[in-house]
Amino acid sequence: MSKVIGIVSEGPTDYLVLKTIIDKITGEENRYLHLQPEADMMGRYGNGWKGVWKWCKETAPLDVIMDSSGI
Repeated sequence: MSKVIGIVSEGPTDYLVLKTIIDKITGEENRYLHLQPEADMMGRYGNGWKGVWKWCKETAPLDVIMDSSGI
């Protein structure tokens, strides 16, 4: 059974690597929510470790995010 997994990463390459690793470990193609960084990399939080830090400090608990994502 595939899972829904939210990923917070420093950049888009990290996101792709994490997806591949998680799918390999679980033996499934899972569904992913790209939570951070934003698609344009110049969004509210920015990118890199500072973007991850800001996102973690200012974002609602993950259960709220996952519930509101419509999944």
